[in-house]
Amino acid sequence: MNQIPLAKEGTIAVDTEHTIRKEVEIQREKASLFVANTSGDKSYLISENLSSSFLLSSEISSDQFVKIAESMKKK
Repeated sequence: MNQIPLAKEGTIAVDTEHTIRKEVEIQREKASLFVANTSGDKSYLISENLSSSFLLSSEISSDQFVKIAESMKKK
């Protein structure tokens, strides 16, 4: 799994060609989950709110992805 903060400009490039976009809730905030629909491709979760923003990428299941994002805490 990779985690990176989003740029201050608010831009991010994600290859969504082989994904299905779902809106999910992470810590009571909306987030975008791009679920890979091809074996071996990564899924992406993008979360943006007033206090933090980040991009996660991995090949794990979408349920595991959401659980990990829910457990993240800002320092």
